[in-house]
Amino acid sequence: MKSKIFFTGIFLIVAAWFVSPVAFAAVAIDPNLYPKNTPTVSDQKPTGNTAAEAAPEYASDSVSVLLLEKITNVILGIAGVVAIFFILNNAWYLVIAGGAEEQISQHKKGLMWAVVGLILIILSYSIVRFVISIPFQADEEVIKLSAPPPAGASAPAPSP
Repeated sequence: MKSKIFFTGIFLIVAAWFVSPVAFAAVAIDPNLYPKNTPTVSDQKPTGNTAAEAAPEYASDSVSVLLLEKITNVILGIAGVVAIFFILNNAWYLVIAGGAEEQISQHKKGLMWAVVGLILIILSYSIVRFVISIPFQADEEVIKLSAPPPAGASAPAPSP
């Protein structure tokens, strides 16, 4: 039991060591390096006088979409770390089981379910990324439709 607590503590310390630079990296980004359409938090309160202040121009400019994306990335990242911990933990105890059939079968099941959990986490991450990308794709279509034709291009002929 003491070794399990020890390995859990070591794993959490190592995970925090590797995750903390990623978590604090966003603080050090120079604002001049942001893309043009990145929503920013302004110190000025909106007056509500213009339609542009009332709602963002595009859905991808919405802070809620970006916030939802960051929250799901953090939650699924933590779940992935926990799944990898369970894989390593069950694999370790499978190695040191010493031929005890009961422990071997118990840790084989645990290893199998940890791998299934990791696969589900990866699938859910891809599904969430796809769903969150829908507003960005819709904005690209709106921009394509509203953009004027390039210079020198002929207008499409009207259909009879």
